[in-house]
Amino acid sequence: MQSIAPVFLIITLMSTTVHYWYLIPVLAFAVVRPSQYLIALSLLFFPYFDVFGLLAAENVWRGALWRQLVTYVPFVILFWIEMTGRWPRFVRSDYTIGAVIPVLNDAGSLRNLLKSLSGTGVDKNNVVIADGGSGDGSLEVARDWGARIITCDRAGRGYQIARGVESLKTDLVLILHADNDVDKNLFGKIKKAADAYPRSAGGACRLIYKQRNFRMRLLSFLSDIKMSIYGASFGDQGQWFRRDRIKMPEIPLMEDVELALRINAAGPAVWTRAKVYVSTRRYKKVGLLKGALDVVILTMTYLFKRRWKDELIDTTGIYKKYYGIKP
Repeated sequence: MQSIAPVFLIITLMSTTVHYWYLIPVLAFAVVRPSQYLIALSLLFFPYFDVFGLLAAENVWRGALWRQLVTYVPFVILFWIEMTGRWPRFVRSDYTIGAVIPVLNDAGSLRNLLKSLSGTGVDKNNVVIADGGSGDGSLEVARDWGARIITCDRAGRGYQIARGVESLKTDLVLILHADNDVDKNLFGKIKKAADAYPRSAGGACRLIYKQRNFRMRLLSFLSDIKMSIYGASFGDQGQWFRRDRIKMPEIPLMEDVELALRINAAGPAVWTRAKVYVSTRRYKKVGLLKGALDVVILTMTYLFKRRWKDELIDTTGIYKKYYGIKP
């Protein structure tokens, strides 16, 4: 459903002539995706119809520039505000928020993540480490910092995260990976997004790779475009959701893709302005091209199976293909 409007726009722009009333079908998309910018567009393109009066009176086809500005400038501004998660808060709620971090032998990276979380002012009792059987000191790192530890009886990110979510009592849940670092205003900005978009069930944060070369900046940009327009996010982007509206999928891998589907199904996903920094260790290990292709192929494989069967998919095989071991 989210693809309808962009495809229609592309078809319109490819036409040999583009008249103002071509915008009329856009109104139908407000049913599919209720949004402020579509409402503005539908209300503000009516000045265009003045050209018919000029055509009848003077036999001249002429459209004044001010009409285009009145129609498109507010539309573009509102589109940018909504797509970037900057819609102002009209109601301030006292949300509680917690974080779940699935770990499996991630002591070194976990130490850095918890250090960055210290600067956010988060209640440490609301930071849950969901361990899948680490033997490298990850639990000692978490214990020394003061996080709450949940020991899971088996590994697999979806299962671990689900156990962590069950142990939380907060209104909002943020999922972080052990190789993330976070912005000090992370939790405050998520709360603001939840206030500003009450219809939304969740969203994801801005993704920034720790290695800041051109290729990683481009990959980060494409990831943010994917999230802001289509609501498609991965787990290392800092996915967050409302506990009372979303149930965490308990699958070994692709739990983040399934979570993004569920968030989108429950309401528009919000691209939150908070920054989450992501390690590039996998890309360094297998190469950028192979790493990116692996993610795309596995994601598309899951989405195809998910849409074909219309039910939750067992991703044990995908986990084994990605990591080389069974979960």
